[in-house]
Amino acid sequence: MNIPIDQYNFSYPSDIKRLMDILSVSLCKLKPTRDLKSKDFKQYNVAGSGKNIGKLLDTTTYIASAGQNVVFNIKYSNNYEKIELTPITVDVLQSPTLSSTYSNYPLSSFPLSSFPLSGYTGWGLDVPIANYYYVYEYVSGTDNTQVGGIIDWENTHTTLNENISSIDDWYKDGGIVDLIFNYYIFKGLGLIKD
Repeated sequence: MNIPIDQYNFSYPSDIKRLMDILSVSLCKLKPTRDLKSKDFKQYNVAGSGKNIGKLLDTTTYIASAGQNVVFNIKYSNNYEKIELTPITVDVLQSPTLSSTYSNYPLSSFPLSSFPLSGYTGWGLDVPIANYYYVYEYVSGTDNTQVGGIIDWENTHTTLNENISSIDDWYKDGGIVDLIFNYYIFKGLGLIKD
């Protein structure tokens, strides 16, 4: 077969070559990935070392509330677990201190030291709490830093909108890719100046 094979290995001007390199990357790899975890507890019992860990609570005196999130840190393994405290009901009540002190159930406020953790969480927490855990306030929020994507969205020279909604916005006629190429073509022809 004598079929000529065309060469498509073009030499582009440097600006266009740079664009071809960048724009040949999948849009999902160009777009940012943000850190949205809300379990940033960091390390070694240093209150405030992670975004989601607050002050160390005194488990012997602290009065907890139902619906409150707290962070338990196992002393012997340094594992962290966020737990939402639920109201104490009669069926989970295992503490003689609470049963003699309170008579109205469910309880929405209770001493953290008397809370029947082993029966209510399913996490198998041991009591007394102070012997096995550090307990911290939980601070809600995410850190939202860029952890993925090729384009550096924090750079002041990046003029693209980070919230590119679809491939259509990127590749359609008059879309982002079209506008970028038009700019460099017009610049190369001397029709626009920087």
